[in-house]
Amino acid sequence: MRALWRFPLILGLGAFALRAEVPGTKECSGALADFEALLVGSHAGESSRVEAALVLRFAREGLRLQRQDLVRPAGVRLRRWLDGSRGAVPVAERLDLEAAVQALAACSNWVSDPAVRRGWGTVRAEVFITPEGAPDSRQEAQIPAEGTMLFVGEVQVARTGRDGVAEFPYPAGSHVVQAMRFPYYASDATVAVASGEKTRVRMTLDSGKEIAAYSHPFIDELQDGVLPGGLDSFHVGFAFDEDGRIAVLDGFTSVTATDDRSSAQYDLTGDCAARDGRITVRITKKFAEFLAKAQGRVSLDVYAWTAEEWPHRDAIRFVYGGVLLPGAGLLKEAPDLPWDLRIGYHSRDGLTKYVRCDGSGCDVRGLPNGVVSIGVITAHAAFSMESVEISEEFPLRAVAERVAAQGRAESGPK
Repeated sequence: MRALWRFPLILGLGAFALRAEVPGTKECSGALADFEALLVGSHAGESSRVEAALVLRFAREGLRLQRQDLVRPAGVRLRRWLDGSRGAVPVAERLDLEAAVQALAACSNWVSDPAVRRGWGTVRAEVFITPEGAPDSRQEAQIPAEGTMLFVGEVQVARTGRDGVAEFPYPAGSHVVQAMRFPYYASDATVAVASGEKTRVRMTLDSGKEIAAYSHPFIDELQDGVLPGGLDSFHVGFAFDEDGRIAVLDGFTSVTATDDRSSAQYDLTGDCAARDGRITVRITKKFAEFLAKAQGRVSLDVYAWTAEEWPHRDAIRFVYGGVLLPGAGLLKEAPDLPWDLRIGYHSRDGLTKYVRCDGSGCDVRGLPNGVVSIGVITAHAAFSMESVEISEEFPLRAVAERVAAQGRAESGPK
């Protein structure tokens, strides 16, 4: 597994440059690079790897800003991610990933050099809520917005306390601060931060009932993006903030499935019911036929609301595991390849499994349609991997040769 540390980073996070030599930052940068390299060859599912990559981007931004309070939560989230991948990741791989997470936790205890803070100022954000029916000008009628998330760009920089106030350091210059707290409308303000000074900004959240900015749908039965076959129904819910709090749904306006290939749509509204805080979707014979025609790749758009009439709406994509690869399932495009070729996929029990190929081809009987990972492996290390859509006419040999050639070019001589 250690050989995978030499992989080129392909997550698109970009190069990282330190502004100053600060204790711990070099170690943190190394820990992040180690985790990224291990993630490339990880046995974790594709959606799971994307989740970890987003956390790594968050950590890099915190490291760039010298914000210890942004790097530490990333370490905690990566630890939770690693705990959640138990069973899908082999023990040896987990040990390497855990070492990188522990290194990140240790390096985030740095004490920032005051020299790094030169050219920085402090922002004092005061956030309030205007009750329904109260004029905006009547500040005495407003109440402190406790727990409001404050963002600059895509990075959360602070959260307000019980008094609706939060202070945070930031580089001098003009910046847009955004305040968000579901279910209120977000508020933006441009702040001119002066070096060595404190800048005060007052922001007001309107009490209108808009769709939550951080409303993310999920399906209880989904396993790494795959909905198992043979189900009579499945259940949709919404998480509505960064802490993963779950909305208790009381009703819905519409539920629509879309074939990702043909854009054909299927209205499921009449086949749904709101029960126990979730939207239950029945898989009727007609809907099952729609899934089969879509070869399993579907986007589900859900528009629902809570008992307090706070709306939630977003779409979630999944692969329906009830659709199997047609034909005999023996791919004969891979004879006499000079490499150990493997196809990685997610089984119906949620585990990552592999199909090995030999001179006669690759036996993929029972392999579901959808995204699979193609890995070309030598006796020393994996050259490269690529995610592709599998079908009956899958050009396995061409893909394998392309992946191997790319790996040789990126890795160079061993």
